[in-house]
Amino acid sequence: VRRLMHFAADHSPAQVSAGIQKGAALGRKVLNRNSLPRTGSFASPQAEQETAQGLEAVVAMPYTDFSLGIKRLKTAISLAKRARGMRSIAITSSVPGEGKTTVAANLALLFATSGVRTLLVDSDLHHASLSRLLARDAKRGLVDAIAGKTPLEKAIVRLNNGLDLLPVGQVEPGSQSDAILGSNKAQKLVADLQERYEFVIFEIPPLTASLD
Repeated sequence: VRRLMHFAADHSPAQVSAGIQKGAALGRKVLNRNSLPRTGSFASPQAEQETAQGLEAVVAMPYTDFSLGIKRLKTAISLAKRARGMRSIAITSSVPGEGKTTVAANLALLFATSGVRTLLVDSDLHHASLSRLLARDAKRGLVDAIAGKTPLEKAIVRLNNGLDLLPVGQVEPGSQSDAILGSNKAQKLVADLQERYEFVIFEIPPLTASLD
Protein backbone atom coordinates (compact mmCIF):
# COMPACT_ATOMS: atom_id res chain seq x y z
CA VAL A 1 0.00 0.00 0.00
CA ARG A 2 2.83 2.38 0.86
CA ARG A 3 4.31 1.91 -2.61
CA LEU A 4 0.97 2.75 -4.18
CA MET A 5 0.70 5.87 -2.03
CA HIS A 6 4.07 7.09 -3.28
CA PHE A 7 3.12 6.14 -6.84
CA ALA A 8 -0.10 8.17 -6.74
CA ALA A 9 1.66 11.15 -5.21
CA ASP A 10 4.56 11.15 -7.68
CA HIS A 11 2.85 10.24 -10.94
CA SER A 12 0.36 11.81 -13.31
CA PRO A 13 -3.27 10.62 -13.72
CA ALA A 14 -2.23 9.02 -17.02
CA GLN A 15 0.37 6.94 -15.20
CA VAL A 16 -2.14 5.99 -12.54
CA SER A 17 -4.46 4.93 -15.37
CA ALA A 18 -1.71 2.74 -16.79
CA GLY A 19 -1.45 1.10 -13.40
CA ILE A 20 -5.15 0.35 -13.54
CA GLN A 21 -4.67 -1.48 -16.83
CA LYS A 22 -2.10 -3.67 -15.13
CA GLY A 23 -4.65 -4.25 -12.37
CA ALA A 24 -7.14 -5.41 -14.99
CA ALA A 25 -4.64 -7.97 -16.21
CA LEU A 26 -4.14 -9.13 -12.62
CA GLY A 27 -7.90 -9.38 -12.20
CA ARG A 28 -8.16 -11.62 -15.25
CA LYS A 29 -5.47 -13.94 -13.90
CA VAL A 30 -7.11 -14.17 -10.49
CA LEU A 31 -10.57 -14.74 -11.96
CA ASN A 32 -9.23 -17.45 -14.24
CA ARG A 33 -7.48 -19.09 -11.33
CA ASN A 34 -10.71 -19.17 -9.36
CA SER A 35 -12.69 -20.46 -12.39
CA LEU A 36 -15.01 -17.45 -12.43
CA PRO A 37 -16.55 -16.79 -15.86
CA ARG A 38 -15.70 -13.63 -17.74
CA THR A 39 -18.26 -11.36 -19.32
CA GLY A 40 -19.26 -12.04 -22.89
CA SER A 41 -22.04 -11.41 -25.35
CA PHE A 42 -22.85 -15.10 -25.78
CA ALA A 43 -22.65 -16.32 -22.19
CA SER A 44 -25.40 -18.62 -20.93
CA PRO A 45 -27.91 -17.27 -18.36
CA GLN A 46 -26.23 -19.31 -15.62
CA ALA A 47 -22.78 -18.06 -16.60
CA GLU A 48 -24.02 -14.48 -16.68
CA GLN A 49 -25.54 -14.85 -13.21
CA GLU A 50 -22.24 -16.15 -11.88
CA THR A 51 -20.38 -13.37 -13.65
CA ALA A 52 -22.72 -10.76 -12.18
CA GLN A 53 -21.87 -12.12 -8.75
CA GLY A 54 -18.19 -11.69 -9.63
CA LEU A 55 -18.84 -7.98 -10.12
CA GLU A 56 -19.33 -7.82 -6.33
CA ALA A 57 -16.34 -10.01 -5.49
CA VAL A 58 -14.65 -7.26 -3.49
CA VAL A 59 -17.53 -7.45 -0.99
CA ALA A 60 -18.49 -11.11 -1.28
CA MET A 61 -14.88 -12.37 -1.22
CA PRO A 62 -12.92 -9.57 0.49
CA TYR A 63 -9.75 -11.51 1.23
CA THR A 64 -8.89 -12.94 -2.19
CA ASP A 65 -5.83 -11.68 -4.05
CA PHE A 66 -8.14 -9.92 -6.49
CA SER A 67 -10.11 -8.07 -3.80
CA LEU A 68 -6.96 -7.03 -1.97
CA GLY A 69 -5.53 -5.77 -5.24
CA ILE A 70 -8.66 -3.68 -5.88
CA LYS A 71 -8.39 -2.21 -2.38
CA ARG A 72 -4.77 -1.22 -2.98
CA LEU A 73 -5.79 0.28 -6.30
CA LYS A 74 -8.51 2.31 -4.58
CA THR A 75 -5.95 3.65 -2.10
CA ALA A 76 -3.68 4.83 -4.91
CA ILE A 77 -6.55 6.45 -6.81
CA SER A 78 -7.89 8.12 -3.66
CA LEU A 79 -4.52 9.75 -3.03
CA ALA A 80 -4.31 10.97 -6.62
CA LYS A 81 -7.92 12.14 -6.37
CA ARG A 82 -7.15 14.31 -3.35
CA ALA A 83 -3.83 15.57 -4.68
CA ARG A 84 -5.06 16.51 -8.15
CA GLY A 85 -8.80 16.96 -7.72
CA MET A 86 -9.66 13.97 -9.89
CA ARG A 87 -13.43 13.54 -10.23
CA SER A 88 -13.53 10.72 -12.77
CA ILE A 89 -11.49 7.92 -14.28
CA ALA A 90 -11.84 5.56 -17.25
CA ILE A 91 -11.20 1.82 -17.12
CA THR A 92 -10.19 0.10 -20.36
CA SER A 93 -8.13 -2.82 -21.65
CA SER A 94 -6.04 -3.60 -24.70
CA VAL A 95 -8.41 -6.30 -26.03
CA PRO A 96 -11.78 -7.76 -24.93
CA GLY A 97 -11.79 -10.33 -22.14
CA GLU A 98 -9.02 -8.86 -20.01
CA GLY A 99 -11.27 -8.08 -17.04
CA LYS A 100 -12.06 -4.37 -17.36
CA THR A 101 -15.75 -4.86 -16.56
CA THR A 102 -14.91 -6.79 -13.40
CA VAL A 103 -12.30 -4.25 -12.31
CA ALA A 104 -14.56 -1.24 -13.01
CA ALA A 105 -17.55 -2.71 -11.16
CA ASN A 106 -15.57 -3.83 -8.10
CA LEU A 107 -13.62 -0.59 -7.90
CA ALA A 108 -16.83 1.47 -8.09
CA LEU A 109 -18.50 -0.72 -5.48
CA LEU A 110 -15.54 -0.31 -3.14
CA PHE A 111 -15.73 3.48 -3.44
CA ALA A 112 -19.49 3.42 -2.87
CA THR A 113 -19.34 1.18 0.21
CA SER A 114 -16.66 3.44 1.71
CA GLY A 115 -19.10 6.36 1.72
CA VAL A 116 -18.07 8.06 -1.53
CA ARG A 117 -21.02 9.03 -3.73
CA THR A 118 -20.05 7.03 -6.80
CA LEU A 119 -21.48 6.55 -10.28
CA LEU A 120 -20.48 3.70 -12.59
CA VAL A 121 -21.02 4.51 -16.27
CA ASP A 122 -21.22 1.88 -19.00
CA SER A 123 -19.60 3.63 -21.97
CA ASP A 124 -18.79 0.47 -23.93
CA LEU A 125 -21.72 1.00 -26.26
CA HIS A 126 -21.38 -2.10 -28.42
CA HIS A 127 -20.69 -4.65 -25.68
CA ALA A 128 -22.55 -3.07 -22.72
CA SER A 129 -21.54 -5.84 -20.31
CA LEU A 130 -22.29 -3.75 -17.21
CA SER A 131 -25.75 -2.88 -18.51
CA ARG A 132 -26.53 -6.47 -19.46
CA LEU A 133 -25.39 -7.90 -16.14
CA LEU A 134 -26.56 -5.23 -13.69
CA ALA A 135 -29.50 -3.47 -15.36
CA ARG A 136 -30.86 -5.81 -18.01
CA ASP A 137 -34.34 -4.24 -17.94
CA ALA A 138 -33.15 -0.64 -18.29
CA LYS A 139 -34.77 1.00 -21.31
CA ARG A 140 -32.81 4.24 -21.22
CA GLY A 141 -29.35 5.33 -20.24
CA LEU A 142 -26.20 7.17 -21.32
CA VAL A 143 -27.00 7.47 -25.02
CA ASP A 144 -30.52 8.73 -24.33
CA ALA A 145 -29.27 11.30 -21.80
CA ILE A 146 -26.63 12.58 -24.23
CA ALA A 147 -29.25 12.95 -26.96
CA GLY A 148 -31.56 14.80 -24.59
CA LYS A 149 -34.28 12.16 -24.92
CA THR A 150 -34.25 11.26 -21.22
CA PRO A 151 -33.54 13.36 -18.12
CA LEU A 152 -30.36 12.22 -16.43
CA GLU A 153 -32.20 11.45 -13.19
CA LYS A 154 -34.43 8.92 -14.97
CA ALA A 155 -31.52 7.29 -16.81
CA ILE A 156 -29.55 6.41 -13.67
CA VAL A 157 -30.27 3.07 -12.00
CA ARG A 158 -29.90 2.67 -8.23
CA LEU A 159 -28.52 -0.80 -7.54
CA ASN A 160 -29.26 -2.78 -4.39
CA ASN A 161 -25.61 -2.64 -3.32
CA GLY A 162 -25.68 1.15 -2.89
CA LEU A 163 -23.99 1.93 -6.20
CA ASP A 164 -25.49 4.08 -8.96
CA LEU A 165 -25.19 2.86 -12.55
CA LEU A 166 -25.71 4.75 -15.79
CA PRO A 167 -26.35 1.97 -18.35
CA VAL A 168 -25.76 2.35 -22.06
CA GLY A 169 -29.39 2.83 -23.05
CA GLN A 170 -30.82 2.55 -26.56
CA VAL A 171 -28.07 2.47 -29.20
CA GLU A 172 -29.25 2.83 -32.79
CA PRO A 173 -27.87 0.27 -35.27
CA GLY A 174 -24.80 1.61 -37.01
CA SER A 175 -24.09 4.20 -34.33
CA GLN A 176 -20.45 5.19 -33.90
CA SER A 177 -19.26 5.39 -30.31
CA ASP A 178 -16.67 8.07 -31.07
CA ALA A 179 -19.34 10.34 -32.59
CA ILE A 180 -21.61 9.92 -29.56
CA LEU A 181 -19.05 10.00 -26.75
CA GLY A 182 -16.90 12.66 -28.38
CA SER A 183 -19.74 15.12 -28.92
CA ASN A 184 -20.14 18.43 -27.11
CA LYS A 185 -23.32 17.10 -25.53
CA ALA A 186 -21.38 14.18 -24.06
CA GLN A 187 -18.75 16.53 -22.64
CA LYS A 188 -21.46 18.60 -20.98
CA LEU A 189 -23.01 15.44 -19.55
CA VAL A 190 -19.67 14.36 -18.07
CA ALA A 191 -19.28 17.77 -16.45
CA ASP A 192 -22.79 17.43 -15.02
CA LEU A 193 -22.00 13.97 -13.61
CA GLN A 194 -18.85 15.27 -11.97
CA GLU A 195 -20.91 17.93 -10.23
CA ARG A 196 -23.49 15.42 -8.99
CA TYR A 197 -21.08 12.72 -7.81
CA GLU A 198 -17.88 12.68 -5.82
CA PHE A 199 -16.37 10.13 -8.18
CA VAL A 200 -17.40 8.79 -11.59
CA ILE A 201 -15.95 5.60 -13.09
CA PHE A 202 -16.37 5.02 -16.83
CA GLU A 203 -15.94 1.64 -18.49
CA ILE A 204 -14.87 2.38 -22.06
CA PRO A 205 -14.25 0.10 -25.10
CA PRO A 206 -11.00 -1.88 -25.40
CA LEU A 207 -8.24 0.14 -27.03
CA THR A 208 -7.54 -2.18 -29.96
CA ALA A 209 -10.89 -3.91 -30.44
CA SER A 210 -12.43 -1.32 -32.74
CA LEU A 211 -12.24 2.26 -33.97
CA ASP A 212 -14.16 3.36 -30.83
